[in-house]
Amino acid sequence: MVNNFQLGIQIAFDALLALAGALAALVIRSIQEQLADMRKSHTDLRDSLPSTYARRDDVKDKFDQVMDALVRIEEKLDRKVDK
Repeated sequence: MVNNFQLGIQIAFDALLALAGALAALVIRSIQEQLADMRKSHTDLRDSLPSTYARRDDVKDKFDQVMDALVRIEEKLDRKVDK
């Protein structure tokens, strides 16, 4: 009787362990799929950003050029007013 009881417990434990392993495999597979989707989204975003938005240093360089041009225009106007 004790032997049958121990055998039943062993079978139940093995079944529970197999079920937990299958569940863990499903969770890991789901996480891997989500990670792959996120990587693809990240790649798509990284590829589309340069065509949609200007980089900060590019905008700063152009802004500096515009400001330099405005300073030169202001200096020319001041020279014209002084004449």
